[in-house]
Amino acid sequence: KDLIRYLRDFRREQQLGQIADFDANSFDLSSSFARVGGGSLGGKARGLGFVNSLLSPYRLRHRFGGVQIGVPACVVIGTDVFDEFLDSNQLRDFAIRVKDDDELYKRFLESPLPRYVREQLEIFLKVATFPVAVRSSALDEDGAERSFAGQYLTELGIEGLEALRRAVDRCLE
Repeated sequence: KDLIRYLRDFRREQQLGQIADFDANSFDLSSSFARVGGGSLGGKARGLGFVNSLLSPYRLRHRFGGVQIGVPACVVIGTDVFDEFLDSNQLRDFAIRVKDDDELYKRFLESPLPRYVREQLEIFLKVATFPVAVRSSALDEDGAERSFAGQYLTELGIEGLEALRRAVDRCLE
């Protein structure tokens, strides 16, 4: 029993500060930071990953008595998924050409996420049995040249696969 606890704690410590590919068999709600799909991460996700990477080597999580510092377990979606979503739903050219924002919004909401993304998000929801937050993020947000503070969407209190899918779609738009 002690050996199992030791191995679990060791694996948790090893995962701290790393962004791993999402794997339902090893995802741990107490420490995991995982991503679905390849490519880059947006500014918010990169920031969370950076803070997460600082907490482990400097042992900051429990440094201050009575206070636990941490980044909540999360799953982020890489930019390759966004590109695949645009291309598989013929949205890239449409988004450039369309003049009506409502029409663009409607088309985004009607377009399916790639199957493997839906499957991995469904698995994540089986583990995360509490409401989750969905945040949009961009590669160049909050850069040195300009700030896009307040320009991206946050959806809170998301429960269930369909609600998560709609929240992700709204954040992709």
